[in-house]
Amino acid sequence: MKRPIKIIMMVIAVIIELYAAILAGMHGYYEIVNGHKNPGGILFDAISGNSLTTNFNGWPGWPAISIIPDLLITGIVVFIIDGILLVWFLFFNNHKKWIIILVCLAILLCVCGGGFMSPFYGITAGVIVIFMKKIGLKNNL
Repeated sequence: MKRPIKIIMMVIAVIIELYAAILAGMHGYYEIVNGHKNPGGILFDAISGNSLTTNFNGWPGWPAISIIPDLLITGIVVFIIDGILLVWFLFFNNHKKWIIILVCLAILLCVCGGGFMSPFYGITAGVIVIFMKKIGLKNNL
């Protein structure tokens, strides 16, 4: 009885993590398309590259935070962190500090321009895997 539950939960966790990786990748893509542009603040729209602190008129589209003042470099950093996060989630889930490193990578992704929802979904997928391990479904992905 545990095997079908394990398969279903792992499929759900992997789909959620892949969705998070795609969302972060789209943020990175839009930031790279903007090129060497300073967004004018740490809170900005990834598509237009405009600061949200001065021109916030309703829903901004792809809001993000970045401590890096150049959108091209921000986008490249997002792709790198996103790749590391995806590899960490898929291949190192038996590591002792797996969830702590997953959360740290998600926070780093958030403050480097990966948006807000992708780290949230990444952490949610990690919580599903931790829940599986707590109820006795301890095999790898």
